[in-house]
Amino acid sequence: MKILEDIIQQPGKGVALKVLKGQVIRLIQVEGGQVADLIAYNLHDFKERYSSTLTAAISQSFRSVKDLYTIHS
Repeated sequence: MKILEDIIQQPGKGVALKVLKGQVIRLIQVEGGQVADLIAYNLHDFKERYSSTLTAAISQSFRSVKDLYTIHS
């Protein structure tokens, strides 16, 4: 897998990325005890967004999931 960008996220700061179909985003906690929040929207329809709550409920896990689920509001 080719790494396109490597970012170390500072605590209390945000970052916006465009991730295209087929690309992968990997979040790794390198230090500290706080978990990063992830908010993801469909690039072509901002009413569709990733739902960590729905994904965890369907997968019965926050740690390791096969599929991500979205909601359309």
